[in-house]
Amino acid sequence: MGSIDLSVEGLVALSAVATSLLVLNGGNANNFGALGLLMVLAIGAVVGLVNGVVHVKLGIPSFMATLGMWFVAAGIGNALLGGTAVRVNDWLVRAFALERFLGLPWGVWLALAALGFAYAIQDHTRLGRYMYALGGGEEVAALSGIPIARVAF
Repeated sequence: MGSIDLSVEGLVALSAVATSLLVLNGGNANNFGALGLLMVLAIGAVVGLVNGVVHVKLGIPSFMATLGMWFVAAGIGNALLGGTAVRVNDWLVRAFALERFLGLPWGVWLALAALGFAYAIQDHTRLGRYMYALGGGEEVAALSGIPIARVAF
């Protein structure tokens, strides 16, 4: 079995909390707008980088590394909120959920665009083929000549 990432749920929770606290909201004075969304993407990239370092450089199995990161990210999100609910008032963030184009929310269109981008990378680039092979098993991919540490990191 290849590597598996279990940290997604914790990262989604942390990202949702960070988004609600960085854009215009009813809980604090922050109003970073679109910059806040970029900051949330940076948080996700840092969590992914930590997962990669722990798995590849320290040799911890991905199951254990990402399971731990799941709880760390969810715990940080819970600590940031402190048991309170924050209402998002930023028009851009609310538009992703409420505004519709051709009957679907903009968030769905954004997700479909990300899916198309990921599909193009997977099917039309060397990196995508390497990642696909790596998911089937690291040992077999290494025997095929794929640079495991560079691709997994």
